[in-house]
Amino acid sequence: LKTPSDLEAAFCFQVPSSASSGFILYTLSDMAYVVDYVGMLAACLCAQVLGGLWYGPFFGKSWVREMRLNERDMKPTPMPFVVTIGANFFLSFIISNIFAAVVKVVVIQQALMVAGFIWTVTIALRMPHYAFGGRSFLLFLIDSLFDLAIAASMSTILFYRQK
Repeated sequence: LKTPSDLEAAFCFQVPSSASSGFILYTLSDMAYVVDYVGMLAACLCAQVLGGLWYGPFFGKSWVREMRLNERDMKPTPMPFVVTIGANFFLSFIISNIFAAVVKVVVIQQALMVAGFIWTVTIALRMPHYAFGGRSFLLFLIDSLFDLAIAASMSTILFYRQK
């Protein structure tokens, strides 16, 4: 693996010619690729807005009921928001790195396939917790479909940012 084309052939990604347009060059061993931190931030902010809508006007009442909470139980504190922002930024970092170093994403369908794969993994990890925790299937659907919406929106933003 001596030239950029050797890397592209071996790992199915394109080596950038430069780190222009606000992109930051990220190196890992002999592989070099570009991670779009601005796109990651945009994806993270989109996830926050979508979360506010999803667990607010869209499915908020159903979610509260299925979580067996009431208004007295829901005292707003900053910690859940801090954790959520951190988790969303980390997910956007993972998706950005998958696009840059693992999968050669050239059409939006491939970006959405990455989102679908991530979603499938989250479902597999989440299912036992809901089953053993006695959580309802409706709650599982609300939370799991939110994960799909987040993964799809982040993948879409990061895909179009790389164009």
